[in-house]
Amino acid sequence: MIGTLIAAARLCSALTSREVPADLACAATLPMVAQRAYPAELLAAIAVGESRLQPGAINAVSGAWGVGQCIGRRPRVLTAWAGVACQVRKLDGAADYCGDRGYTFDGDPACTLAGYASGPRGVEAYLLGERWPRRRALRVLRRAAQIRARVERWQAVRAVRQSETAGCPIAATGVQEVTCG
Repeated sequence: MIGTLIAAARLCSALTSREVPADLACAATLPMVAQRAYPAELLAAIAVGESRLQPGAINAVSGAWGVGQCIGRRPRVLTAWAGVACQVRKLDGAADYCGDRGYTFDGDPACTLAGYASGPRGVEAYLLGERWPRRRALRVLRRAAQIRARVERWQAVRAVRQSETAGCPIAATGVQEVTCG
């Protein structure tokens, strides 16, 4: 549990920007890190593009809701947890659809992302070699790589030498301001 909280804090720090305030970023990162099906930075990259991590976002035209802009039955209370759970279900459905056509998420995440964004139409267009689904998927993958790099940079900047934290029970957190003893 502590590792999940630390990972969520690191991801929150990487996501906070002018476009995404810290309160939205931090509220959304814990459910993204807690689920284990997909990389949290991928879910974050999708959510930043879809809703700027706003759990209460509702598209007036399509009715899509939540951080991942899911279509379908909407819960009474829109929370980041509900949005991420729907996001994972949507990715699972897209991955299954691509898997039926011989593409796996691990081998080709662009197919799954095309299905996430545009459903079966996006997957078929992707498989036919049309550019738009591939460009959209690559944009999400680039954003995920940028988020991952910011998390790694955050970890490297805040690394604490082991000798400075000997005997400190929370030394693994990498927080330099902590003093023990």
